[in-house]
Amino acid sequence: MIMAQPSQPSQQPGQQPTQPAERRTRAAFRAWPRAVFVLIVALGVIGCSTGEDQPATSTQEATGDTALTVEGQQIETVPVFDDRLAPGWTLEDGWGVTVTEQGGTVHNGQRAVLVLGQQNNGALFFAVTQAKTSTARPFPRRDYVGLRFWIHPVDKPFTLNELALAVVGSSKLAYWSREDQSVPQQDVAYSGETKLTFLNLSGALPANTWTKMEVWFNQLQSTPPSRYLTGFYMKGDALAQRLFYIDDVELMAIADAAPPVPLQASTNSLDAITISFNKDLDSNTAEDPHNYSISSPDDPAYQQPQTASTASYDPANLGVSLALPAVLQPNATYTVTISNIADVAVKPNVMPVAAQLSFTAQLFLVQVDAAKDMHPISPWIYGMSGTPLEYMRALSITLNNWGGNPSTRYNWQLGNAWNAARDWQYRNGDYGYKGLSASDDFISETLSVSAEVRLTLPTLGWVAKNNDNNTCSFPTSDGQCGDAQGATCQRPGEVADPNRANVPSDVNSIVRWVQHMLVEMGFRVRFMAMDNEPDVWGETHYDVHPGCTTYEELRDTYLEYAAAVRQVAPQVELLGPVSCCWYYYWNSMGGTVDKLKHGNKDFLPWFLEEVRKNDEAAGVRTLDVLDVHYYPAGFYNDTVDSKTAAARLRSTRSLWDKAYLDESWINEPVYLIPRMKQVIAENYPGTKFGISEWNWGADKTMNGALAIADVLGIYGREDVYFASYWRYPEIDQPGYYAFKMYTNYDDNGGRF
Repeated sequence: MIMAQPSQPSQQPGQQPTQPAERRTRAAFRAWPRAVFVLIVALGVIGCSTGEDQPATSTQEATGDTALTVEGQQIETVPVFDDRLAPGWTLEDGWGVTVTEQGGTVHNGQRAVLVLGQQNNGALFFAVTQAKTSTARPFPRRDYVGLRFWIHPVDKPFTLNELALAVVGSSKLAYWSREDQSVPQQDVAYSGETKLTFLNLSGALPANTWTKMEVWFNQLQSTPPSRYLTGFYMKGDALAQRLFYIDDVELMAIADAAPPVPLQASTNSLDAITISFNKDLDSNTAEDPHNYSISSPDDPAYQQPQTASTASYDPANLGVSLALPAVLQPNATYTVTISNIADVAVKPNVMPVAAQLSFTAQLFLVQVDAAKDMHPISPWIYGMSGTPLEYMRALSITLNNWGGNPSTRYNWQLGNAWNAARDWQYRNGDYGYKGLSASDDFISETLSVSAEVRLTLPTLGWVAKNNDNNTCSFPTSDGQCGDAQGATCQRPGEVADPNRANVPSDVNSIVRWVQHMLVEMGFRVRFMAMDNEPDVWGETHYDVHPGCTTYEELRDTYLEYAAAVRQVAPQVELLGPVSCCWYYYWNSMGGTVDKLKHGNKDFLPWFLEEVRKNDEAAGVRTLDVLDVHYYPAGFYNDTVDSKTAAARLRSTRSLWDKAYLDESWINEPVYLIPRMKQVIAENYPGTKFGISEWNWGADKTMNGALAIADVLGIYGREDVYFASYWRYPEIDQPGYYAFKMYTNYDDNGGRF
């Protein structure tokens, strides 16, 4: 809820906020639009403003309004801007902002923020900085429920439709950091940009008046969970050549007077102890080894209490790992005494007394039951993507996947033309291929080594017009190419002419391509997918699809193309909807409004049910395999420090274990394969399940190789129909040999 209260005493909200929904979008902020806002930190002395600009009562109300309760819980406020930015905050990450000092109107104190809008869609961005100072602090997302600020439109009122707000968070970092890698991106969470009118507010902010705004985060559109709040921004829609002031900005947090509690001490080895806590900790106290001592009546080395050698805090798991001065003895009992640990509440709480946890030192015992849950393993789970011919021969790969973002705009008639979309400035190119038909060669080479083909068919409606490497959708004045400053359907910017770099493509063109492959060339293609990640077309292919995809568009596009392909290729297995990631299994880019139109039903169950109804009415099945992509949140990278490496290996449990709480922003059990099979059983029985892109990262290391080996074993045990790695590990690197164990362990085609 957003409450507008022009110059009135504080009031409690009429509608109480609830916990934010477990939602997520994979898109991350990239390059920000330039030259959009001029931002000025205005300096002034109380009394310099006229009475008309600053009502006499507003200053008193702002300073006294801190005792708010929500659902019986007291709310405390944390200043972000009060005469100056609070330590740990910056205004430097807005849309093309500059900061100067000048006098001006203030609500309370001596300074305010003056915003001069120069173009539409600019934003004032309050971001948490990386700077580590004694006063800097993390902001655990679950503690912060809202935002309060005062706004002053100067001499012209503006409507609440002219301003939107969004919250930014991360489960990996406690501060704002631009994420500028290709998708999939898992580390940046942000709410949908919500206009103030979205929550049924109307009217206008009055001119020459300070108005108090209270924003409850759970009412913002598509608010994903994240461990940390890393910023928030206020985005203008029609504020060109407009002035307004912002002052007394503060976050609202649930009051927390409970000190941290250590829950359990355990060990996975004999040289370290792990202690779990119930809440986020202050890292300075959590990583002070003097706050932990270990003793044991059974071990001579610990009969006198010993201080830990080092302490390392893992905020993702709320755990502290202690390195020990002496190795523990198996089966001996130990006690860890813990004291002086503080949390990161608004008013930090320190353990009032020491706590003690006891445990028995043990090593793992592994037992294998080879007779349990026996069934044939699908040969097509050992797939890769775009695999070279000699590589396929060396590893006996069973499935070769033609996919990725450029496949959406592959021009099969030219044979060697793609558009790189958002991955590379929406440029056309040939990716180094100089033959007549890259797709024909791909299929021919794959079939020559007895592997199956998984082919992506474009359904977006546009394909690359040429392959000259210079044609692009957003050319710049200096002859280069831009990317619309990272614009997406959710953060719109420059709109491209789709004909500049592309030509139209329709279902008839794709049907001709299928006939070319199967009839003219005589190829056997087992799997055909209806495009690649259409759920995020509004981001990845923003230049030709600036609108956000909705439930209906995803369903209708799939059915149009799948039904046409089925008519000319009845033997081919059809795949869809090729969802990109966890958040879009359950939502569309249309956000909360789109989901509510469909009874708040999750997307994949809705999609399967709709396709089933269509197929039953038509008497023809148009979906053979539910196809999704899966990148474990936080691990599609090359990081292998001890914490990440251990978490990477644990995270394979997200594929099957309902008891495993995902350690990323998802923060709930994923159990992907059983969950998807249940969704299929409830909505379109008989559909198989495949994962056409997956990657656990770090495949040049033993840690990444162990993850690959574990995942391939899980796919076999859990009876996945097909799977293809994105893309393929380097030859003679650990990840390569992890696959080789399964596909060609004896260099003679020996495989599971």
